[in-house]
Amino acid sequence: MEGQVCNYNPSDDGEDTIFSFVSRHHFPIVGFNNDSGKEQVVGTCTLLKIDERIFLITAAHVMNERHNVRDNELWLWNYSDGSKITITEDIICNPNLDVPHFSDVAVVEIDIKTYPSFNKKEFHDFCFLNLNRVLKELDYPILEDDTFAYLIAGYSSSQNKIIKSRYKKPKVFQHLTHPLPNIENNSPLSILTLRGMWDSENVSEPGKILPKPQGMSGGGMWIVSTKSEYSPIFAGVSVAYLREEKAVLAVKATYILSMIKCFFPDVSLSEDDLPIKFFMESEIDGSLLFLIPEQDD
Repeated sequence: MEGQVCNYNPSDDGEDTIFSFVSRHHFPIVGFNNDSGKEQVVGTCTLLKIDERIFLITAAHVMNERHNVRDNELWLWNYSDGSKITITEDIICNPNLDVPHFSDVAVVEIDIKTYPSFNKKEFHDFCFLNLNRVLKELDYPILEDDTFAYLIAGYSSSQNKIIKSRYKKPKVFQHLTHPLPNIENNSPLSILTLRGMWDSENVSEPGKILPKPQGMSGGGMWIVSTKSEYSPIFAGVSVAYLREEKAVLAVKATYILSMIKCFFPDVSLSEDDLPIKFFMESEIDGSLLFLIPEQDD
């Protein structure tokens, strides 16, 4: 299977293809760059719905960019109506400058009552990611045939130069590609992450070059399979581009769900369905530990 790329504008009409389905669940995160004097896309996020609660999920290093932008302010660019939704809620993530790849995720519970554009029925129906579209397993299959692929999605900064008018629809970039095996065994990085190929030499369309993945951090890595009840299904959050390996690295969705359960214990998630167990080492400084089952070599 050669990789396929797709630029999808959310204003496009037509059949709800895999590409259009995935695109509507992703939003750009924007901040004002003090050096350039311009607003710029710093990352991508999805909005996960668990019962009636909504959680913004993205990469921790994306949320930590707030320390490098004007007024420490990041906002979500709502492509559906051009509205600017400032992120003011508490951010759950590792605040350090260098976050380990396997834990490079951030969660923000959003009170949608304070955002009129989130309260529209069509937004509820089409833009929130439902839990049944999220893969909870820790062991992800890698099949050897063309029934299985990864779809990497996000808002590349190079393709979304802002933004004289945020009412212009942003372009979500999607790349259908090969899964890659992890190099290590029984390390947090190998157990908690997955990798998809990011290589322009493997793109099926002649002359197509993959954009730099800056801005796509925090976007989803999805599994596309002809043998799955739900296809595509959300498998993880992209957090890093590994240049030498020509790969995009993503933290598995089950890690994110377990993190949500730890910090929001009353959320409707069963711990029995989550293989990773989080607990607080210290409530004073927020130190977090987690247990993961040992994997077979």
